[in-house]
Amino acid sequence: MKFNLIQPISCGNAVRLVVQPTLGETSWRVLRKESNTFTGPDDPSAFLVHDGSDRFLTDARLLVNGITYHYALYGYAMGTWGSPVISTATPGATFEDLGVDAQELVRERLESGLNSMLQRGLMAIGKSSVSVMSIPFYTQGLKLPVVTVLYGGGTAIGHALGEQMSADYVDAGIWQSAQGWLENVTLDISVWSLNAAERNTLRRAIEAVIAASLGVLESQGLNMVEVQSVQDSEDFSSMNAPIYQTVIRLGMQVVTAVSDIDGSFGSVEKVLIGV
Repeated sequence: MKFNLIQPISCGNAVRLVVQPTLGETSWRVLRKESNTFTGPDDPSAFLVHDGSDRFLTDARLLVNGITYHYALYGYAMGTWGSPVISTATPGATFEDLGVDAQELVRERLESGLNSMLQRGLMAIGKSSVSVMSIPFYTQGLKLPVVTVLYGGGTAIGHALGEQMSADYVDAGIWQSAQGWLENVTLDISVWSLNAAERNTLRRAIEAVIAASLGVLESQGLNMVEVQSVQDSEDFSSMNAPIYQTVIRLGMQVVTAVSDIDGSFGSVEKVLIGV
């Protein structure tokens, strides 16, 4: 009986264990403690990780990152518990976010593109600059016109086998992979203005900036960017003045993924303890 593998999982607060039984062993018991003071397979002070015949185990209950835990593996054969194998592992979170912030990338492109058009004299509005925000404009009390880019929603559309989004690769001597999913994301780009002509000008300008930025957005991880709908509206009752609005729904595909960098293998040793 032995551990083939005992390894912290990159999400943190979890450890992966793989058990290799020997001939004649029909079940096994895995116990966990913060110290190597196991008194036997029925140790009442130990946490029971597994009692059965599953070889591939995940311990994710009541673990604290940065604490070293001892695992005792007892094999059962011919009505008798064998001597334990002891191993240690220290859980920790090692994953990194590999995804992109579609909302912020689009907001940045619109802000730079619209203000560039103003500076070049390609459009004229009631201000010398235009604010593009990722939060509702009325929380900031800004002077109109204002453009907002808000998250409209997302739907997972593709999963790789085992959620692995890339093949294993070596970075700085460490084996890594990426896991996650492919997602359809929509963003609602809104123009808020006090007159219809200015609203119409900004609508056309926003579509022009999106078209000009397609290659840049793709290079940043936003794929298949497209304007899904454009809708004008007027609000004459909610605020102190008439509000003229355009909502442009922008769709795209992005990858939501994290690096899967698991911790190093724990040490394994054969330890004889009185049972």
